[in-house]
Amino acid sequence: MTDEPANCTTHHTNTVKVKCDWQSNVCGMDIEDCVVSSPKQSETDASKLDVLQLITEFDCKGVNFEKPEHLNDFFININCDPMHVINTIVVCSEARIIELFGKTGEYVSIHQSLDHDVLSDGVKMFSHLIPINSTECALKLKQYNNSDFVWIFGIIIYLTDMKEHPNTFLGPINMQNVQNLLESKPLDLNAFKIIFYVKSERIKIN
Repeated sequence: MTDEPANCTTHHTNTVKVKCDWQSNVCGMDIEDCVVSSPKQSETDASKLDVLQLITEFDCKGVNFEKPEHLNDFFININCDPMHVINTIVVCSEARIIELFGKTGEYVSIHQSLDHDVLSDGVKMFSHLIPINSTECALKLKQYNNSDFVWIFGIIIYLTDMKEHPNTFLGPINMQNVQNLLESKPLDLNAFKIIFYVKSERIKIN
């Protein structure tokens, strides 16, 4: 990833929606200012990842967030439009550990930082590379320096176009309709109808 130019075409903000419940301490800025999304470029070699270079070239903004009184955990919720799939998320923040949760809130994985840098004011900046294959997820940031404040220095979301995704060619199929087809006619005619039905569903998606 770092061998390729990072300033490739980024998506419109409507492609990816990002939100969190903690409040920004930087006037006029919020979590959206930390985030950019981009088409997936190539397979990522974590050992060559230069997150600081990436967030600089993508012009990600650093924003400090303050914990509300009624919340403890810092969650970042991410979802993209139906035409894309989230492939990889790069995070640069004060958090040493990030947990990944799926679209229904299920726990998926835990990620230790790949590396860290120390900024001029002594703040430690930790880098994470989180692989994912979904249109929606949540990140839980853990183990940052001050439990009431946390810095997010940049989030880069790499996307795959849904047309290029290997698991989307059939799309959603109404299984009740398939069962009705199987019960209504002889098997050879059923097979023909099922093929026709699947093709028609595929046309609707495309």
